[in-house]
Amino acid sequence: MSLTSLLGDILPFQVDRLIVGLGNPGADYEDTPHNIGFQTLDALAQAWAVKYKVHKKLQAQVGVARFKDERILLVKPLTYMNLSGNAVAPLMKVYEVPTSHLLVLVDEINLDFGNLRLRPKGSAGGQNGVKHIIQSLGNQQDFPRLRMGIGPQPEGVALEDFVLKPYTPQQREQLPKICETAVACVESLLTIGMPITQNLFNGASPPTQGCG
Repeated sequence: MSLTSLLGDILPFQVDRLIVGLGNPGADYEDTPHNIGFQTLDALAQAWAVKYKVHKKLQAQVGVARFKDERILLVKPLTYMNLSGNAVAPLMKVYEVPTSHLLVLVDEINLDFGNLRLRPKGSAGGQNGVKHIIQSLGNQQDFPRLRMGIGPQPEGVALEDFVLKPYTPQQREQLPKICETAVACVESLLTIGMPITQNLFNGASPPTQGCG
């Protein structure tokens, strides 16, 4: 795969790390819990003064950031959640980024709303976007992911209906603080590493913890 033919003149020719927020494109999904990965990436882009550009060949919105002497590519796949790997895998290949330098921001139905869980690797845990990324990377699971709670799922409500319904007014009010805490978690990971950041942020909830 030619770097020039894939990236054209939009993206840099060297990237140290990818941070990918998962979600679904389009106005119908903007205000739903399944898009909290997109929303967190937007908060990160705002904090780092990054502007996205749509890259049709990559099926993604992308933006370039500098943090701690690293060049980081922020990526929002526009493939819809279940095909997220179609945007992620080509970038990983063309930039030769190791899986340890991929961070995926994603919703988690098995965590209470607003709680965070940072992991260095693992299975998809039933999350189809993560599952497709794993498959697209040759079944490699050793990439970090920050899971953000959107649960609990009420009894009698189908999973798809629950994750794609709009936020409640209370959740919408909490969302900026959740994203702020997640941004602080990402910055901590890049600054002081995985173990300490896990101790600081895993289980963090905006009502009880701010930016770390």
